[in-house]
Amino acid sequence: MTKKRRITQEALDEARELLNLPKKATMEQIKEAYRLMALRYHPDKCRSPKCEEMMRRINEAYEILMEFCRSYLYSFEIDNMAREEDWEEWLERFYQDYI
Repeated sequence: MTKKRRITQEALDEARELLNLPKKATMEQIKEAYRLMALRYHPDKCRSPKCEEMMRRINEAYEILMEFCRSYLYSFEIDNMAREEDWEEWLERFYQDYI
């Protein structure tokens, strides 16, 4: 089981900066930036010892950003489900009161 880490604003900012992304980058932009950086710094493509460390940092930045996106989407879905349930509950009570 993977332990969830708390993602700080600083970690998000550093990840965006490393991948050269705007503050409101989409998941597609994040994936594309990661792909381009990986093509450049992957140890199979780049033989410099610095590339291995850079690839580790790129992977970590990508994981941070994607984890944040998934967490945000999950909380958004939960909020929407709660609103739907509230709405359905309200309708049910509404019709019970008048029938």
